[in-house]
Amino acid sequence: MGIITPRRLGNAVQRNRMKRIFREIFRKNAAGLPPADIVVLPKPSCLERDIRELERLFVRAVQRAAGEEEKLEQRNDQTD
Repeated sequence: MGIITPRRLGNAVQRNRMKRIFREIFRKNAAGLPPADIVVLPKPSCLERDIRELERLFVRAVQRAAGEEEKLEQRNDQTD
């Protein structure tokens, strides 16, 4: 997992806090997530959300992305 925190996210304290939060979210949920390369680019609105909500959104986004990838692979297999 990679985390990108641009300066527009906030000052150094806020950027480092977001990194710590997303690392912790990933650590807690890694076993239940599908295998994938993940790049996180938090938006400034993430600073206003609590950790539980960020965790719920993160897990849902990763699962949704993995599901879309599986559908794409199935479509490619059917056309071959």
